[in-house]
Amino acid sequence: MRKITFILGLLLVTLGMEGQIVVLDPGHGYGTSTADNPDGRTATEIETALAVGLKTRTLIQGSCSWTAYMTRTTNLNGWISVNQRALMSNNWNADRFLSIHCNAGGGTGTETFYCTYDDTNTAPDIAFAKKIQANMVSQGSWNNRRCVDDIDFLAYHLGVLRYSSTTACLNEIGFVDYTTDAAKLTSDSWRNNFALAYFNALKSDLNLTCSAVAAPGAFTIATTTTCSGTQSGINLTWTTSANAVTYDVYRNGNLYAPDLTGNSFLNTYLITAGTSYTYSIKAKNATGTTTNSNGNVSKTAIACAAGKSNTVTSLEASDITIYPNPSDGKFLLAIGNTTNNDTYYSIYDTAGKMILNQRVYTNDNDSGIEIDLSGFAPNTYFLKVTNGTQEFTKKIIKK
Repeated sequence: MRKITFILGLLLVTLGMEGQIVVLDPGHGYGTSTADNPDGRTATEIETALAVGLKTRTLIQGSCSWTAYMTRTTNLNGWISVNQRALMSNNWNADRFLSIHCNAGGGTGTETFYCTYDDTNTAPDIAFAKKIQANMVSQGSWNNRRCVDDIDFLAYHLGVLRYSSTTACLNEIGFVDYTTDAAKLTSDSWRNNFALAYFNALKSDLNLTCSAVAAPGAFTIATTTTCSGTQSGINLTWTTSANAVTYDVYRNGNLYAPDLTGNSFLNTYLITAGTSYTYSIKAKNATGTTTNSNGNVSKTAIACAAGKSNTVTSLEASDITIYPNPSDGKFLLAIGNTTNNDTYYSIYDTAGKMILNQRVYTNDNDSGIEIDLSGFAPNTYFLKVTNGTQEFTKKIIKK
């Protein structure tokens, strides 16, 4: 019995380690144009941070059974606040958080910061930061400037680290205003080296080896027009993709319904009769590697007469309540009449950018689901609940 218990424990530890969640945080970003630069940073820093982050994610997805999230995946419309970045990482339950930056102000080489503010166990942050620094010095052929607690050198705490609840560090790859550093920062081959440095440091710190995970196989999509009462809808179905565990639905080029586990999706929200809508679907395996086997498919919505319906609803809009609304940041979501685990809620800003996405489990509704928007600016946001093939949207206001 003792031997069986040991084996089960070892299996659980192994599964937990292989399922690590890594959040890559390319610093800064532009607003709606390159002239819209909220932090006043150089193009070299903004664009290098993203390029290295994407390359690091590719290395992880290509050979590891981890989940790799990014706080931004574009340069334009990529800027988000420091607090939002930390909140995203916390909501994703990250095991490691790596913030990617470039330096300025005179100097050369690389340096890494960690934060021990309000931290009862500082050893993991220090060890992680040291590995990032050592690998970047080696792989990037950089001058080794320092690896220190942020408060000791900067005289303040870096917000993205202070508000992160996981093991985290921030690396300044090199100096954008030093000629030889800048040449390396803008070199694609050197960016590959920087990404490899991060990848090797993460593997070492997580004590993991990685092997290739099979990419999702080919699949086909079909679309049909439908009606739910007088509401026009477009129903998407697709064949199963080998090695896929979830599917992302894109509408008109934008991510619309992420991480679906079934083989169908009914789109009724903001569907207007006579308007054509374009969809694509990406299949994802356990590491998030994606494939789109057949490009885009388009369908024109039809007009619907009262009483005509091709769908059976298991959830009504009245089953979804969110309160208090307006709120200072803490909302409680209750979803009644749902008995499956293919239910998600997403939060979008007024520009249509998704800022939160979570699966809802049946026992979550026992006491309600807390949604924390404290780290986001006061504004109007939109809550979208998807329940299998159904979707519902409500407006929420953060004061």
